[in-house]
Amino acid sequence: MPAPRCIPSTLMLLGVMAAGPLLSPLAAQTARPVELDLEQDAVEVSHPAGAAGLHAVFAVTNRGADTATYQLDCVGLGRVRCAGLKHRHLTLPPGHRAEVVAYYEVGDAGRGLLVLTAARHPAGGRARARLAVRVQ
Repeated sequence: MPAPRCIPSTLMLLGVMAAGPLLSPLAAQTARPVELDLEQDAVEVSHPAGAAGLHAVFAVTNRGADTATYQLDCVGLGRVRCAGLKHRHLTLPPGHRAEVVAYYEVGDAGRGLLVLTAARHPAGGRARARLAVRVQ
């Protein structure tokens, strides 16, 4: 897998600011001071059936005025299974950004999604970013 680089797909907490088809809209609500980005070199990735040991890099940015802790969760949908996260929690000062690595594997041929959720504490709210995966 080539080294990840940032693409302009950004999802604001419970509000959408997507620059590409990668991120699906969530219920539109007032944006909160957190961003969750997907840092990949493609909008959709492809893998052979049964591939394991795969990873995707996401980034969480605290856009708020206070230090915040984020609880992170990963889920696979369709032919994708999330195998874990490098970090389950992050604490970020205002304006800081941290990378989150999500590990995943794929099953039989088809399509799926890898979804990362960041829940902000203590202020609440969530952000989600999705990586589309094609299994061949």
